[in-house]
Amino acid sequence: MQNIVIVGGGVSGLLAAKMVARNNANAKVSLVEQSDRLGGLYTSFNTDGHGWLDYGMHMFVTCCDPEIDRYLEDVLPEDQWHRRSDNEKDIAGIYWHGALQKHSPFPDLRRLPAEELASMREGLMGVVQNDPAKDYSNAKNYLRSHFGSEVASKVMTPLLEKLCGMPADQLDYFATRLGNISRVVLCDEEEALRGSLESASFRSRIAYPDQMKMPEEFRTNNKSQATLYPRRFGLVHFIDALEKQLQDLGVEIYRATKPVRMHVEEGRVCEMTCLSNNGEIVFDKIDHLFWSAGLAPFAQVAALDTSDVERPHFSKGVTVFFKLPQPPLMGRLNYFYCFDKGFDTFRVTSFASYCEAAGSDEGGYPVSVELWPEEIEEDKDYIAQAWNELVAFGVVDDSHKNVLYKHAIVSARALVPSLHNMDQVNRLRDVVQSANYKNAHCIGVFSEKDVFFFPDILRGCYQKVKAAGLI
Repeated sequence: MQNIVIVGGGVSGLLAAKMVARNNANAKVSLVEQSDRLGGLYTSFNTDGHGWLDYGMHMFVTCCDPEIDRYLEDVLPEDQWHRRSDNEKDIAGIYWHGALQKHSPFPDLRRLPAEELASMREGLMGVVQNDPAKDYSNAKNYLRSHFGSEVASKVMTPLLEKLCGMPADQLDYFATRLGNISRVVLCDEEEALRGSLESASFRSRIAYPDQMKMPEEFRTNNKSQATLYPRRFGLVHFIDALEKQLQDLGVEIYRATKPVRMHVEEGRVCEMTCLSNNGEIVFDKIDHLFWSAGLAPFAQVAALDTSDVERPHFSKGVTVFFKLPQPPLMGRLNYFYCFDKGFDTFRVTSFASYCEAAGSDEGGYPVSVELWPEEIEEDKDYIAQAWNELVAFGVVDDSHKNVLYKHAIVSARALVPSLHNMDQVNRLRDVVQSANYKNAHCIGVFSEKDVFFFPDILRGCYQKVKAAGLI
C-alpha cells in the first residue's frame, strides 16, 4: 500500500488528493491543512443571519482538457453548476477616464480627443504591422514593446501603476497579466474583425469593441473554455461537496495541523512531523509528498538554506462587503477594475451577476469592494470609503441607501509582482527544486514559473500526479 501525503487544503491540494485517491484505491491518502477550514481563498464566510459571502471574486476556469477538467466538474452534478462560455464566460468592465465602461474590459481609446486618438492609432498600427520582439525586462518596457511608446506611456503604464501601486519599471512583466492590460479598443466592429482574421499581431493588441457581440471568428483561442460557479451561492458549498468526495474515497483529512519538520534519506522525504491541537502527528514511510502550501513554508519545514533569499512582501488590503436593497448599477458586469488614480478600489464584484441565487429583494444583493490602500490605517472607516467610491463610480445612488449588511475584512492581498518580489520567488523555487527530493512535488501558485491562474494550477496538479505514476 502506497502512503501519499498532501500538504495544503486549498483547492489545488484538495483536487490533487482527489486525483490520487480516485486512481489509487489501495493507497493511504492523507491531507494536512494548517488552518481549521478547507478551501483557502476559494471558500466563504458566514455573515450571521445574512447568509454566506465569498472572499472576493472567484470563479473556476476550465483548462480545456476534459481528462483534467472532470476532476473539477464532477464535484457537483451538472445541473448544480452555472456554466458559462463564449461571450458569457467572463463579463468584466473597467472604471477608466472618469466613467464605468461596460462594453469592454479594455481601455477604449475612442473615448479620447480626436487628435490624440489619431496619433495613438498611427503609432499602434505601426507596431501591429512591424510586430517587434517583446522586451520582458520589466513591465514598462514590455508595454512599450507591445503597444508602442505613446499608448504605453499615456494609457497603459499609468493604469498598471495605479493597479499595482508602484512605478512600472519596478514591476515584472508578469504584472501585465493581471487586470486587463493586454489590449485596447481602437476601432469599430467591422475593422476589428477584419484585422483579427488577417493578423495575429492585430488580435494580440486590439480588442473587439463590444464583448457581448463578439463573433465566434474573433475567439481564436480556448473556444471550449468555460467558467464554473455553483448554482447555490457560496464556494463553501463546492468545498463541502469536494470534502465529502474525499471522505468517500477514504482520504484522511487533518485540520489545524502544521508541518514542522521533514526527515530525508537518500534524497527522499520519508517522514514528516506535524503539530496539532492534540500533539505531534508523524507521517512515516511516505511514498509521495505533494506540497500545495507555498514554496517558503516547504523550504522552512525541509530546513533548506534560504539565507540568500528574502521572503516576498505581501501588502495588506481591505475587502468591504455590502448587501444592497436592489442590484448595483453595473448592468451585466460580474466585476470591474478601477484604473483611475484617486481611488483605492482595485476591483468591485457583483455576485448576483454570475450566481442568481446570490441576490434577492428580501436578502439583498451582495457586492464586494477590494480596497488596496498604500497603508492600512487602524482608525479609518473603510466601509464609508468603499461606499463613497461606489457612489463616485455610479454603482449606487439614493435608492441603495438602506443597506441590509456591511462588513470589512483586512487580509493579505495578492503578491505585488515587482521585479524584487518575482526575483525572490524564482530564487526560492530554485532552492526548492535544487534539493531534488525524488518523491516531493510542489504544486499550486508559483510552483513553476508563471503558474498563477486557476487553469495552469489545475493542469500542473494533474501533470505532477501523473508524472509520479499515480494516474
